[in-house]
Amino acid sequence: MSQFEETIFRTSLQSFQRVMILMGIVCCLSPSVSKQDLSCRKLTPMSLHITAIFSLVVYLIHGHLKNVRESIYNSDDIFTIVLESLGFSTLVMVQLIVYLESSWKVEMYHKIFNKFEQMRILLLEKFAIQFDYSRLKFYIRLLQIHFTINMILIICFVVVTFPPNVDLLLSMYAELVLKVKMFEFMFFVVVFMVMIFDVCRAARLQCRLLEMMQFASSAQRQECLMGFVALQDLHALLWENVQVLTNYFEWSSPGIFAKQLIDLTLLAYWAFLNTELGTTARVRYYLIVLWAVKIFTLTIACLLCSVCERWDRKLRSSFRNILKDRRNPLLMRCLNRISMQL
Repeated sequence: MSQFEETIFRTSLQSFQRVMILMGIVCCLSPSVSKQDLSCRKLTPMSLHITAIFSLVVYLIHGHLKNVRESIYNSDDIFTIVLESLGFSTLVMVQLIVYLESSWKVEMYHKIFNKFEQMRILLLEKFAIQFDYSRLKFYIRLLQIHFTINMILIICFVVVTFPPNVDLLLSMYAELVLKVKMFEFMFFVVVFMVMIFDVCRAARLQCRLLEMMQFASSAQRQECLMGFVALQDLHALLWENVQVLTNYFEWSSPGIFAKQLIDLTLLAYWAFLNTELGTTARVRYYLIVLWAVKIFTLTIACLLCSVCERWDRKLRSSFRNILKDRRNPLLMRCLNRISMQL
């Protein structure tokens, strides 16, 4: 962790990664360790970590099967038992995927933020554009506040169901793990979103400069065209980072979003069931608030992805006016490479 830790990484995900370390989601602080450099000394903590993960999962499954067996004999509501088993099984499965993915792919942090730093330096050197740290800090702060609210709500479940048992506490911890992974995804999307803002600024600036140089000398036009070479390099780094981010979250993201949708259905059912059974208003209101916060979190995640997609379309539209100038082979070559990446 050298230069990039002092800038984008420190501003965005350094404190959040420490939360993941404290919760045991990842087993080491150094994401610069690659699989090729793994030695016996480095493999030992990872082996112990994975062993602890599987022990936790086995304990949760054993306790849940015991509760299901007792519920079947003491209750006639099989539908409720099936829904509870659905929620628990998806929770344990996605939690296991999150643990394995976060531990096995931790070195990708180094690749992702290295490319972000290369893009930041390229923006500054070739286009005189400073990376928008103020915008990044603002978005990160909003996400941190929302993350804190989610954590408090989940922990408040202990107060609502006091006194809690061990199985309930472990299930709550598994829910916290899923929430942390989902917010990690949102933090990465925010960093990518701020970066694509600046890439679009560079593209508009370069296209405007090319239009101004339409009647300039050939030397000036050639110098302007070299800016498109830098723009092509910048977009190549952006495209490569998209692939690395996709690879980093490809195991857990489908399961996490599916679990959120399942939880929305189950929470609505539990709120209705508690209303029918006449339980305390504290439990009913807690379930309603938790349902609202979950759907708001899911909406924010989808909104961030939609904003990135919209700015990607704006980046494409920046080159429409200059595609008519087909007499510049260098310009056409750069635009062709960018269009292939898009």
